[in-house]
Amino acid sequence: MEDTHVTLSAYLQSGATKAKITGLISENLLLLKSINSQEYLRDYASSLYNWFFRECINYNQFIGFSGGQCRTILSLYKKLIVCLGDLSVKASPDDIGTIVDEHRRALLETIAAGHTQNREPEEKKLCAEYSTAVQKAVMRMDPAELPEPILDIGCGENAFFLRDCLNAGRDAYGLDYFLPKIFPHRICTASWLEYNFGTQCWGSIISHMAFTNHWAYHLAHGTAETAAYRKAYTRILESLKPGGCFYCVPAVPDMEKITDRTVYRVRRYDNFAAGINIPSARVERINPSE
Repeated sequence: MEDTHVTLSAYLQSGATKAKITGLISENLLLLKSINSQEYLRDYASSLYNWFFRECINYNQFIGFSGGQCRTILSLYKKLIVCLGDLSVKASPDDIGTIVDEHRRALLETIAAGHTQNREPEEKKLCAEYSTAVQKAVMRMDPAELPEPILDIGCGENAFFLRDCLNAGRDAYGLDYFLPKIFPHRICTASWLEYNFGTQCWGSIISHMAFTNHWAYHLAHGTAETAAYRKAYTRILESLKPGGCFYCVPAVPDMEKITDRTVYRVRRYDNFAAGINIPSARVERINPSE
């Protein structure tokens, strides 16, 4: 099996990447030296952390991180900012390069130590955030009518669906690796494989091209993460209130096999685009009072 992080590692270690980062730091050294509060430090580190995750997803959209890794990566960016801020304004490219090398080495060690078993995709595929209108059509649901509270698994950096729900006055939350730029008290930065979804507490859970997309990838490649996705799926269903639903794209045949049909109803929908079917699914917890 290929190394999960081959392409990303090569990117982090390349001379061209180092030169680009060193140049950007040199141009912004005065700004870095002006960071004089913990709040400012966290905000700036958070923006760099999100940039790093965008880079990771660009190289491998199926890459996975644990909560511990996410916390470590954020702390590494805080340390980088502090170290650069301690430099003289006349620091040489070599001085900056030494700090950059140490930072990238620590990043490589962190991503190599994770629980994920995924491989580099054979073909790069576009990873994008989708509008609420697209999600509504594909998953056959209306955000205005979803039972509350609502959880969006893999809400994305811009959290379009969550934003629209909140703007409509819905009780909604998001889950993603990205640190939230908006609605910070409504988005949890965590791995969906580790997150505690609770028991019978969600009215609706959605995941568009996120949780089940990764699950399908691991199934196709027979990775060790497949078992973790089955367990997480079980926890997701257990967290639904009676009458609550889990809406997801794509539908995964494996999930239908392990769904207890005495407790849940499963509906599958076809969605054809450019001759390709990307089915969606709706899993509803049966209300005993029915």
